[in-house]
Amino acid sequence: MTFARTLLGPLYGLFTSCTVRLEILGKRGGTGFFVAPGLILTCSHVVDLAWQTKSTVDVYKNGQKIADAHIVQFREIQYPDVALLQIPQIDHPCVFLDQEINLGDELYIYGYTPAQPNGDSLTLDYEGPGDSQHPLLKLKKGQALPGMSGSPLLNLRTGKVCGILRSTRDEDTDMGGGAVPILTVLQEFPGLLKMQQQFHQTNTQWLSLLPSPNSYNLTNVMVRQILGPSVQLVQFANLSSASKDRSQLYYEGALLSWDILAANADVLRDTYDDLLRYALLLHDQLHMICLHGEPGAGKSTLAWRLAAEVAQRLQRPLLHIRNNEDAEIWFKLEDFFSHYQIPFVVLVDDLFRERLVSQNLQSLNLDLPLLIISTSRTNELPSGLRLPFEPFLQKVSSPTTNEKAQVLQKLGMNEATLGAEVRKRLQKANSWLVMMLELTTGQDLKKIIHDTIDRLQKHYPILYDAYAYLCFVGQYDLSLPETLLDALDSQGRFYQLLEWPESKGLIISDERQIRTQHSLIAQHAFQVYRRNPLMVAQKLVHAVQIDQNDHCTFLSRLFFQLLKNQQEALVRKLLEQYHEKIHDILSVSSSEDLFYRWRGIYYALNEFDEVLSIERSILSRPPQSSNDVKAHMIFADLREEKARILKVLEDTKQWLEIHPQDTGARQRYVWLVGRHGSKAQIEQMLEDTKRWLEIHPQDTAVHPNYVKLVGQHGSKVQIEQMLEDTKRWLETHPQDTAVRPNYVGLVGQHGSKVQIEQMLEDTRTWLETHPRNTNVRQLYVKLVGQHGSKAQIEQMLEDTRTWLEIHPQDTAVRQNYVGLVGQHGSKAQIEQMLEDTRTWLEAYPQDTYIRQRYVKLVGQHGSKAQIEQMLEDTRTWLETHPRNTNVRPSYVEVVGRHGNREQIELAPTFRRVIDRKPEIG
Repeated sequence: MTFARTLLGPLYGLFTSCTVRLEILGKRGGTGFFVAPGLILTCSHVVDLAWQTKSTVDVYKNGQKIADAHIVQFREIQYPDVALLQIPQIDHPCVFLDQEINLGDELYIYGYTPAQPNGDSLTLDYEGPGDSQHPLLKLKKGQALPGMSGSPLLNLRTGKVCGILRSTRDEDTDMGGGAVPILTVLQEFPGLLKMQQQFHQTNTQWLSLLPSPNSYNLTNVMVRQILGPSVQLVQFANLSSASKDRSQLYYEGALLSWDILAANADVLRDTYDDLLRYALLLHDQLHMICLHGEPGAGKSTLAWRLAAEVAQRLQRPLLHIRNNEDAEIWFKLEDFFSHYQIPFVVLVDDLFRERLVSQNLQSLNLDLPLLIISTSRTNELPSGLRLPFEPFLQKVSSPTTNEKAQVLQKLGMNEATLGAEVRKRLQKANSWLVMMLELTTGQDLKKIIHDTIDRLQKHYPILYDAYAYLCFVGQYDLSLPETLLDALDSQGRFYQLLEWPESKGLIISDERQIRTQHSLIAQHAFQVYRRNPLMVAQKLVHAVQIDQNDHCTFLSRLFFQLLKNQQEALVRKLLEQYHEKIHDILSVSSSEDLFYRWRGIYYALNEFDEVLSIERSILSRPPQSSNDVKAHMIFADLREEKARILKVLEDTKQWLEIHPQDTGARQRYVWLVGRHGSKAQIEQMLEDTKRWLEIHPQDTAVHPNYVKLVGQHGSKVQIEQMLEDTKRWLETHPQDTAVRPNYVGLVGQHGSKVQIEQMLEDTRTWLETHPRNTNVRQLYVKLVGQHGSKAQIEQMLEDTRTWLEIHPQDTAVRQNYVGLVGQHGSKAQIEQMLEDTRTWLEAYPQDTYIRQRYVKLVGQHGSKAQIEQMLEDTRTWLETHPRNTNVRPSYVEVVGRHGNREQIELAPTFRRVIDRKPEIG
């Protein structure tokens, strides 16, 4: 115990105080532990006698009986062998449950044995999943004794409980034991996760003893040195809780801030538990969750809460992108990871507001250990969104009945005591923001806004006039530069409006910009004004001062948002009326503004002559920033004009000589030369890049492209040298996941037999210490199938099956595995794979690629009964996926070979579906 006390520190006492000894009818049973107020988790076989005799369970702590417990949940002893006991509410701590566990993790167990009735402990190692058909944790290097069944498994790496000890060995052996993973527990008792969250939000003792997400010694200064001033490192330990008055303002439409979450003033949505479970499964690679909905749906609050919880549970830094208009951020994220080698979570609102975000996201390395949690208005989601990774899109819908009840509880209200009108509005509420505002004020939103504007008009006419402009732009989630607002009044009466007491609660400052509270409130307020949008917009354009950069940038954003909100006629009218002024603005606008906004505005209006004019304008200027350089390269690639490409390549080469640290531009340059450069240019680029990488050995942004392009364009000598250099580099950078996939693929393509054998052995060893990586594993599985010996293939198939049991969400590795079992597996392996895949497809019905392979392989290797079942399952699936064109051809083929008459007659119908022209978008 001395070792555990030293290692765990204060967490040791808290952990052990969560455990209890259980007895039934005076006989020793086993161990249990508190997981929620009044709830004890244990194994079913520990309390089976009480379940059979309908007896209570005696609960002991520190040698004293503290309560009689009733069994409230009991699962099969064979599996999953878990039960929940309930005792009267007493003051006690609760463990922190978390499913994360890696091969080799040390696990600390504390329980009550006959020899040590006051508590005993041991340390075991996790060696992988058990051989059972059910999920189990196999443990070694320790002796789990009788009486310890039901004990919690504390993961010494994470400081959280990841399982419950189930099976023990004889006292004469030291074969360890087996445990039920926490994921199974949470699946059996789905309400337990929410109870855990509620307990640990109010009682932060356990969380305070964990390594915080800032345990990497990151500071905001360090973050902003690489990512710029628009990114904030969220430091949870330094957050102060919002006051009651501040929370009230938030309920009434004030902008969200971290103090609201610190005070737990938000209300958890019904989808939160499922989102959290999904997010916690995403490790080591690039993933994105995007919550989308209408303004006022509650997207941001849900996203912020989810990001905070995930970052704390995974012990990762949370980086909050406050300015989503900084396109450079997405290129800098790889630089940040290269520099600090820390997996992290990114939070960003209105992700797709900038039109080129999708393109920037496509440039991110798939092995970047980054989870993006984002929001977007539904109308801003790009149609036909295509990214190299699969984004998880979740619509945030209208408040549910349960959520409305949670809100009333949070506000200390009772629906039965609400007035008739308030109750009626609550029942009809379809907007989260409107519901919160109306409940907290007791009034109808439209009446509140109308009364506010009427009050301004009567008593504060200057603020009344200014608020009209702010509401016009605010409905599009825009703010006004302070100097532009001043210029809108010829007498200067809008000066320093924020200092007026009457402005409180109406307008706020946002980095020398002024804005209303929420866009939904601004939208309703502008309707009350009954102003002509064209006239308001004309005054705004007229007031823009061409020599003020922030004015010009604002105007481009306004036009862009107007187009997104179906105001094309209004934009055309303004462009026509202010033609000369707009062209003057274009002449002084930064290349970044021209590229990211004005070009998109004219493109949306089908004004292609203007689009080409803007492109020529950008390309005629020497680049002033990294964004300018990348814009030049993008245009050159789009137009594919040889003279333009050559000029851009030469300009970029000169830029990189002056700015050698610009990895974002260099990354795209290397790619563009490989795509369009002459043989001489490619040779020069490869030589220059090799020298640059020698000076920047930590780089993982340019390096992967270099390895890939040497493989495509290099001479035999260059390829051999690159493989040798990269092998040495990987030995000194064992944590790398960016360069390694390209290296593994190229050794398989260009390496000698000896090099391939060595690479396969090295990669297998590397995967043992990086079990969650999928990109390298996917390539490894494929290459073992191509180049491995019979013994290596057999071992790979066995290892991969075990890995897939632990990583059920994966599709990339599974796809290769299924194909290779069909190609190389024994009859028994093929039968097992087909059964496993059928079970997996039931859990993941949206998958198409693995389903396609499954259909083919059942047709090739399945029994008659399996083929009949597969055809029936697939026919049903195709009825609910009528547009699918991946699975359908394979199904038709198998029907032709094995189907009955009815199925064969239906096959032409499916064929006609395939032959139809697919719908666009």
